[in-house]
Amino acid sequence: MFSFSIKWIWAQCLAVGAGLLLLAHVAVPNSENLTLVQGTVEGIGTISRKGLGSYYELRLRNERGNAERVLVGRRDVSEDTMHRLIGRTITARVNWSSEAVEFRARGLNEELSGVHSSASARSSNYSLAGWIAIIIGLLAGAATFAMSRAAVRTYISD
Repeated sequence: MFSFSIKWIWAQCLAVGAGLLLLAHVAVPNSENLTLVQGTVEGIGTISRKGLGSYYELRLRNERGNAERVLVGRRDVSEDTMHRLIGRTITARVNWSSEAVEFRARGLNEELSGVHSSASARSSNYSLAGWIAIIIGLLAGAATFAMSRAAVRTYISD
């Protein structure tokens, strides 16, 4: 029964580690997987994603007249800066969940620099946690292997 619990820990750590590494990739994917969004900001709202935090939701209109959406973490940019974006043309690179990874607006680039640094920090935190979980899983797997070999030796010697 003891080896079963270690095997369970081993499998769970590997699964959690893989999930966290995938989450790190989704937070800041490779540059070819980012979507470029350009347009004029028509309005700003706020939304909350359960467990993921609160976001500003920018509603844009691009050159072709299509509506676009960009999410920016409320912790990354001040509310005053966000309201100064109304009527301005912005360029953003967003991940698969429309969250901004890179963000530019003429005259406000310094105030918006927190968007990229926050996305990078979040991705590196997920990566670090994922690698720690995988290492713990590999150590638990090695312990399971060592214990099973020791049990076989004890059984054979008896």
